[in-house]
Amino acid sequence: MAEILLAKSLQRRVAVITSCAVAAALLLGVNGARMAEEAEQRQHLDMHLEEVAQTVLGFAEEESKRTGTPTRLQSLLPRFYLPNEANSDLSFQVWTKDGPTLLQTNDAVSTQPLMPLTARGFETAIVKGKEGRKFSLTAQDNNLVVQVAEQFEYNDHDASTLLRYYFLPMALPLLLSMLATWTLLRRSSGALDDLVHRLRHVDILNMETVAIQRPTREILPVIEEVNSLVKKASNAISTEQRFISMAAHELRTPWAGIKAQTQLALKATNKKDLDEALKFVIEGIDRASHVFEQLFDLSRLESTSKDISDKFRPIDVAGVYAQVMDDLAIKVREKSTSSHARFDVPTLVGLEFAFFLLLRNLLANAIQYGGERGHIEVSTQTRDQETILYVDDSGKGIPEEARQSAFERFNRLNQHGPDGVGLGLSIVQRCVELQGGRIELQDSPLGGLRVQVSFPHYSE
Repeated sequence: MAEILLAKSLQRRVAVITSCAVAAALLLGVNGARMAEEAEQRQHLDMHLEEVAQTVLGFAEEESKRTGTPTRLQSLLPRFYLPNEANSDLSFQVWTKDGPTLLQTNDAVSTQPLMPLTARGFETAIVKGKEGRKFSLTAQDNNLVVQVAEQFEYNDHDASTLLRYYFLPMALPLLLSMLATWTLLRRSSGALDDLVHRLRHVDILNMETVAIQRPTREILPVIEEVNSLVKKASNAISTEQRFISMAAHELRTPWAGIKAQTQLALKATNKKDLDEALKFVIEGIDRASHVFEQLFDLSRLESTSKDISDKFRPIDVAGVYAQVMDDLAIKVREKSTSSHARFDVPTLVGLEFAFFLLLRNLLANAIQYGGERGHIEVSTQTRDQETILYVDDSGKGIPEEARQSAFERFNRLNQHGPDGVGLGLSIVQRCVELQGGRIELQDSPLGGLRVQVSFPHYSE
């Protein structure tokens, strides 16, 4: 499989974008330079045409005053003819206000003015087959009209002239700039290449944070986010490994017991021994089933996203409590446990399945650790814009120094016996987190443990 470096791809993209930008800048610059030169040439040409027209008009007026009549200027016509080696692009004519031509260059058409005699000022037009400018000037007494025309010079530029005077002076600095940009980009992307290389060789079972030498300012946030993700993944993997190890340990005990009791049942010589062995087999199966149920509940909760507030619905607290007590009815009878419920807040908004698991595990713990003929009280009330759920029991409780570790998975707080696997409070804590609440372990007025769960108020 071909290796693909992200930095290389980024370099190619930036190179293409830079090349296109340089080419566009070069073309726009050349076009702008040509337009500027054309405007400058046009300005110079207009000044030149105006000077020629002023000179010709001044001479014509002077000769007209000396001779006394404009028509006698025709005798001076040879003096105004331009020689063949003169500027052939320049043409001028001197007209009387009535139209007859008094003076003209040797190639002008005597019967056709360069511009309408009524026109004044400058005009862009075709001069001898090429683009040029024309200018018309009238004497103060309106007796004479001078018209001058000349072609634009820039139409004669060839390819070598354009390359020498336009492209090369602008292309070289832009190309040097692109080369410098490319070099700096290659150096800057080295950190990204290094990051990709290190991530390829990360050991998934022994993940360590990534360290890059001299990262750029743009790459530094990426490295920090990657290291944050590495830490989260490492913690998740460690937790999963501990979870699997503990689960295997907890399941090994009931399965080993089931196997041993089954072997005893096979070897039983009388009905009493057979019944006793089968009884222990059933207890082992019940314990293994309980472990499986707890693991399934925890897995379901872990796979549920935290951002699920759009799925929150009103929950009938009394209805869920009745369902839980029905499920735990056998344990209640075995322990001769009494219970009392008072719900000042009959409903709360949240996930019903999570609230059911929360209440079932809290009540199961209260029944199990409340002792024989224990007592349980469940209540809800409103306080400081929160709904508070209390579950109290009359058992031994949990010492204050052990309450924080009570939420750890498979931590049974040195309790022994066939019931319980140490996942109940872990499941409860996850249910509380999903609903944005808080949980605290306190001393109960009944003498045992009080579990206080605070639910924020959500709109229905």
